[in-house]
Amino acid sequence: MAGRGEACYFPRDLTKGSYGGDVHCFQQYLSHKGYLLDEPTGYFGERTATATRRWQRDNGIGGDDAGDFGEWSRERYAATHGLPLPSEGRIFKDAKSDEVREARKKIFQIDRRDNRVQ
Repeated sequence: MAGRGEACYFPRDLTKGSYGGDVHCFQQYLSHKGYLLDEPTGYFGERTATATRRWQRDNGIGGDDAGDFGEWSRERYAATHGLPLPSEGRIFKDAKSDEVREARKKIFQIDRRDNRVQ
């Protein structure tokens, strides 16, 4: 899986202007999946944002701003790769947020099972 971006961990949101190893790993993933045609650079520019929007559309991710690799996108990536969800370990101050987190976990567990069958 090395070089495919299949085992990345994203502790932060990635948006236009972001740079670093996590951006490079995400770009490798987008490239491997056919969303990004350029070589990974580690810089999140317009082409990476466009590829991210396509990936979000194909994966039904609507909670983030289009083109930003935010909380919903990071959770989908983690869930489909059997990685810990980025929201795990966060402290929520109200029950409603906790309920949302639990609902997301259930959704991603279902998605994870579906992806293993394909």
